[in-house]
Amino acid sequence: MIHLDAMRDFAVEVKHAWKKWVRCDQSVHTSSAFKGYLLGDASHRGAAHDFRKLTRANWPRPTSLGVLLVGFDSYASPMDDKISELERQEELEVHGWHLAAHRSWPDRKNVAFRIGCWFWARLAPGHDSA
Repeated sequence: MIHLDAMRDFAVEVKHAWKKWVRCDQSVHTSSAFKGYLLGDASHRGAAHDFRKLTRANWPRPTSLGVLLVGFDSYASPMDDKISELERQEELEVHGWHLAAHRSWPDRKNVAFRIGCWFWARLAPGHDSA
């Protein structure tokens, strides 16, 4: 929770998603739990849950909401399709969320891999402006 001023707050959830990454020794790793951690499954509610959690909270004053996803993948196997699936699954646009920023850059350990950040934002329900 970030207190912007005496009248407004900003609540942000930060999540990581590892689809494919490279370590300093150049060994390549993948996560079998990637999809569950992003979209949710029987063992984990996933980043998808955080959009619902923030939206359902009863904020006492105007509160902007945000979800920041930091992702690790490769240019040969990007996670963009799963990000789109997350947006469709959670109907983010319908529920007032918008992708406010997305940036990615090559991993300095190996330029075939990348690090990306996706940031979605919205106002808490019941508040016209923040």
